[in-house]
Amino acid sequence: MENLKERSPQTKNMNKIKALVVVVIALVTFSNVNAQEVYNEGNLSEAELASSNIYWAKGYVVDSKKGNLEGKIQFLIEDVKLRNPNSGMVDLDLADLGKKVTLAYENKRGKTKYSDYGSKKGLKFCVFLNDEETCFRGLKVKGKGLELAAGALSSLNFDTSRYYQIVSESDEVSLYKEYASESNQFIIKISSDKKGYMFDTNDKQKNIEKLVDYLDGKVASSDLEDLDFTSLEDVQKLIELYKKQ
Repeated sequence: MENLKERSPQTKNMNKIKALVVVVIALVTFSNVNAQEVYNEGNLSEAELASSNIYWAKGYVVDSKKGNLEGKIQFLIEDVKLRNPNSGMVDLDLADLGKKVTLAYENKRGKTKYSDYGSKKGLKFCVFLNDEETCFRGLKVKGKGLELAAGALSSLNFDTSRYYQIVSESDEVSLYKEYASESNQFIIKISSDKKGYMFDTNDKQKNIEKLVDYLDGKVASSDLEDLDFTSLEDVQKLIELYKKQ
């Protein structure tokens, strides 16, 4: 048999270059694939499907200057590890849970791009789930101290804002709720305060005292004693009481 000659340095370098080109092409191809095709239900784990996270649903972000920006939306509020759509890697940073929404859209060249929108800017976004429109608003809140403080510390910037599901909005008073499976945590926001108030469902008396203060005394504490602040019906009664003053 003919002896095999050792490969020259030039040949080895050429093979390395070819391998690098293949990797680059693969990465470019992945970044240009439509997000809906990459992140379809077939690629989601059982934990992801069972979570309250929203994975690339049809929707839009409301921009005050650009109007409605349409595309596919991902909104993560539960600790389920995912690939980062920009890198294909698992995103281990949990500080953005509930605080960031990602919009995947096609630019003028037909390539898929991604934009992130933080909750502290107060933006609104909407998604279509089971043919129904569900909307969210970025909101800073106060109340229910320990949980809010923990959320702020986790992001290392003391930012107590998150995206909350919109129940109702008006110029006078608005109502929001946490978007999670079977959540009954509500937030009320009056127009005269930049922050919303999250009901403290662990200490009713303390909650009533703080709520009366938040509402500028327009609702008496005696009117709040019989209200269940985990009930949408009772929280709406509170809003009606406030509007009557």
